[in-house]
Amino acid sequence: MGFGTKSVYLGSDTTISQMKYGDKYTEINGTLAEPNASADFSTSENDIYTGVGCAGGAGTCTAWAYLGRAIQVEDSSGEELATFTARGYLQGSMEYNEGAIFEQVELIVEDETDNERYDETIFKKSDYNDAGIQYSYNDSLLVELEAGHTYGVHIKSTSELSHSYDIGAASVVDFNPPTNNGYVSVDEVDISF
Repeated sequence: MGFGTKSVYLGSDTTISQMKYGDKYTEINGTLAEPNASADFSTSENDIYTGVGCAGGAGTCTAWAYLGRAIQVEDSSGEELATFTARGYLQGSMEYNEGAIFEQVELIVEDETDNERYDETIFKKSDYNDAGIQYSYNDSLLVELEAGHTYGVHIKSTSELSHSYDIGAASVVDFNPPTNNGYVSVDEVDISF
């Protein structure tokens, strides 16, 4: 944590307009034909990129990435309910032929002091065919902020596919820029009391 930690005061609204850190992960299992899984993020662009695909076979592909910003509640005592509202845009494509495919984008607030997690699903599609997904999001999550606590505010994108039969049917979840200019963009996260 600690990368550009933003100070927050109970009862005082604020906005996170620039994410400061991120993480990414990919995993491929089984005997998939031509499998691929990619995940990345850009703190300068406030964008997240994930994608999975295969030409058939049996197995699973997973890719996730997130952008985050740490906040520190500077008050010496007290707690107050806060509304975290995430705004942004996503575009990509999904091609479902066999097994299962899945794309999910979440707003996550983690209390690093007490090791507690709060989350809200921003976007979710499974077993879906659409070459031109475009979606503006504006979703909120209520979290009780406590004085002296540090929180991680994250936007996370997860792309997955699962093939259960060794047949030649392609499936793709693509929110990556190289193939279709796909991405999940974070405009801002408002914190209001």
